[in-house]
Amino acid sequence: MAGLIVVVAESLVLFLFASEGLGGLAHRTRPAAIPLVPLSSTQVVIGAVIGVGFAKRGRGINYHVLGRIAVGWITAPVAACSISFVALFIVQNVFEQKVVHLVPYSVTRDVVQALENEGIPAQPLVKLSGRKFSGSADFRQALRGQYR
Repeated sequence: MAGLIVVVAESLVLFLFASEGLGGLAHRTRPAAIPLVPLSSTQVVIGAVIGVGFAKRGRGINYHVLGRIAVGWITAPVAACSISFVALFIVQNVFEQKVVHLVPYSVTRDVVQALENEGIPAQPLVKLSGRKFSGSADFRQALRGQYR
């Protein structure tokens, strides 16, 4: 029975946190936003097994192993971040490789006309017409400012 509960809990959690349909429904009805995040099925199963252990009043839970698992969950992302930072520094400064390639964006009259032909309201984009943006982040920021 405990194995069935673990598998059902795992499938429900993975479905809830990976379902674009449920995330969109929660966003439209606004009770609470469900974040779409990548989850490790191993971590979900471990959490479900721990939950079953707590439901049995903590019997059968090896807290030493649980502590080691928690430390691993914390140290793995920190180590990955540190290694990636050092590798990026080496690639950019030692090998002089360009890592980020910014793509310039601009809004032209043709773009506005094509959007309006598709039935997409493009009137706020007229204010951005003729401006050049150094990358997608700058362009996205300007778009958010126009559509708010």
